[in-house]
Amino acid sequence: MARRRKGSDFDLVRGILALVLLGAFAFVGFDLKKLASFGVLLAAGAVVLALIAGVFVLGLVILRSSGSRQPAPGKAAFDAYPLRVDSSRSAHPHDFQPPVPASQPDLFTLELVKSLEWRHFELLAQGLFRALGLHAQRIKAGGDGGIDLVLREGEYGPVVAIVQCKAWTNWQIPPKTVRELYGAMAAESAPHGYFICSGKFSGAAREWAQGKALTLVDGEELVVWLNSLDFQTRGDLIREITSGDYKTPTCPQCEITLVRRSGQYGDFWGCPNYGNRVRRCRYKMPVARRAV
Repeated sequence: MARRRKGSDFDLVRGILALVLLGAFAFVGFDLKKLASFGVLLAAGAVVLALIAGVFVLGLVILRSSGSRQPAPGKAAFDAYPLRVDSSRSAHPHDFQPPVPASQPDLFTLELVKSLEWRHFELLAQGLFRALGLHAQRIKAGGDGGIDLVLREGEYGPVVAIVQCKAWTNWQIPPKTVRELYGAMAAESAPHGYFICSGKFSGAAREWAQGKALTLVDGEELVVWLNSLDFQTRGDLIREITSGDYKTPTCPQCEITLVRRSGQYGDFWGCPNYGNRVRRCRYKMPVARRAV
């Protein structure tokens, strides 16, 4: 637009000069000899007219430029309320995956699973089966009888399986513990049993479970199961189990976080309700042990 206006201004100057020359030529009766004799006078007049035209064009340019700098109607309103674009929206909503906060991993790792204390480990297993479409009812610790979760088809549906969870990382699951789960299956008439641990099963335990309605899932296999969940479900589960103190063990009787104390035989985890007169709890466990 600026180039077009500048060109039109010069066209105006050329037009004025052409009119001046044509008027001088007509004044001498269109005689070229007379026009030549009045050349000096014509040149002086042309210079004066050019100056006048130049001043006129300059004023016109200044007027136009000052007018173009005036704010457009309603511009102040747009400056006060700028358009806000929601950059989180994708052109294809079904392809959009919300990011996990930087402080949270986007995938489960074996290190994360092993760092969970026993109660958070049970919550992890509960969240896994819930994501698989089953109603997972958690049984309170201390009186579970070898059962941590009861799986149903719906909240009031039939029992499809029972689950035992062990956050054992320092030693392998022996056959005796697996046999206890199998006995609980018979007592509850459960058609299937899942034994989930953060460590490993002994070879004898896996051999004993062969041919039975038992599924043994060690820490590495559990990580594979968890990472097979969709992005949103996996991220929600990671945030759920890592909220608060997820590494310090929980009292299985009071279900509150234990406190590290020192005794004559070394440090141990003790229940905060030890000195509570109303609900006194004497539960304690070695510091090296973080699971029940």
